[in-house]
Amino acid sequence: ELMADYVDKLGEEAYRLGLATIRRVIGPNRFLLGCWGTPLEGIGFMNGSRTGGDISAKWRGMMFGLRATLNWYFLHNVCWYCDPDCLLVRPPLTLDQARAWATLYAVTGQHLMASDDLTKLPPERMAILQKVFPNLDIRPVDLYPYRGRPRIWDLKVSREGETYDVVAIFNWGEGSEPLTVKFSDLGLPKNVKFDVFEFWTWRYIGRFEGGFGVLLPPMSGRAFIVKRAE
Repeated sequence: ELMADYVDKLGEEAYRLGLATIRRVIGPNRFLLGCWGTPLEGIGFMNGSRTGGDISAKWRGMMFGLRATLNWYFLHNVCWYCDPDCLLVRPPLTLDQARAWATLYAVTGQHLMASDDLTKLPPERMAILQKVFPNLDIRPVDLYPYRGRPRIWDLKVSREGETYDVVAIFNWGEGSEPLTVKFSDLGLPKNVKFDVFEFWTWRYIGRFEGGFGVLLPPMSGRAFIVKRAE
């Protein structure tokens, strides 16, 4: 066991020496993406790293990207940019499924790459990519992997003197499900009214106090802007 541990350490040192050489040759202004499992040994040299398996253009394929996000998101924009593999929006994914995939990647700010033939995408699918590229400078506050599959993700935004929440909600199942978003769960003050807008359709949903409810179609994701009423 001691010998095996010694050999492993030698391998890690050799790997990092190789990465140091690559980094020195390509310089500091080139993006170095790791793709060997989840190569933690590359932290410090890599700008980004794959964190999951290969995806495919179906809901089950998206689950690989979700699993990578849940397992490794705490490293994102701290050690490197996490790359849970490409964002796909083409059929046979439904429009709801494509928007859910884009919502997950956009609200987490992870490494974004498109892998669809853009010349063949229907206009409503191209519009999805246009709304989420480029990725934003988002940093998680989580220190550990997620447990389960959270249905509500809350992004706190502060820019140009404004503060608001981008709240992404998901239905991972195959049947329609109601979901209530409670403002107190987002850390928002009580007895205060908030205006809610839907991101994908850019509709004003209404003014609410305490929270708001949504009926989610099967295998879907939606995003809302929650802003203190003025």
